[in-house]
Amino acid sequence: MLQSEKSRIIIQMQCLKLLNSRTDVKEFKKILEEFPARLGDYPPFKAEISKLFQKIYRVPTPKDGWMVKDTDDWQDLHLCGTEVQGSCLNVSNHEVVNNKCVLGVMLDGKTRMIAVSDEKGVLKARCFARPLWVEEKGKFVYDIERIYIGDKDPDLPALVKKMCLRRAEALGLEPVVSGFCVKMDKWKVDGPYSGGAESKGSRCEWEYVDSAGGASAGPVYTIDDLYRVSKDQ
Repeated sequence: MLQSEKSRIIIQMQCLKLLNSRTDVKEFKKILEEFPARLGDYPPFKAEISKLFQKIYRVPTPKDGWMVKDTDDWQDLHLCGTEVQGSCLNVSNHEVVNNKCVLGVMLDGKTRMIAVSDEKGVLKARCFARPLWVEEKGKFVYDIERIYIGDKDPDLPALVKKMCLRRAEALGLEPVVSGFCVKMDKWKVDGPYSGGAESKGSRCEWEYVDSAGGASAGPVYTIDDLYRVSKDQ
């Protein structure tokens, strides 16, 4: 068990820092490195920390201090279209028809973002990924949306793709992309996926989904033009 009330408070404060996507990567790693000594003899928690520590090294990044992550942190989601190029979800422009959909991103529990961020936490590349329901097969698939970048580094899309495939594997879901994303992001695919993938709704009436017509998608939509993602990217 934890050795003292002081240690307990320190660990709680460090956990809050780990949950903050804007925590510096070096500090993030330092906190994880110090955890085993602070936890004492508490194997379950130590095992979970060990898994988390391994995850941050899973996808090598092109620059020191950068991170590839699966996030639903509100700060990341709020800036999902502002810190990258070419997104209609930029909160600084006047396209209210489109950027109001940022609320949908933040309020839809099934939507997460695969992102590359620099040492300051600024997004350099991202895509949305979410489980969608395939009625005729009675199962979920892992739908990967268009990749947007905020840095000209040509390696960024590959980093996002690697993390998408690892998250799909961890969730036990088959990764799929739309024909639109195959064209835009040069995905390698194993052929068409039979059956449309559905979103049953969310807490917000607005949703922006490139593969389903952009802002016109709404919270309930179906993507019919799907392809099975190849493991070899």
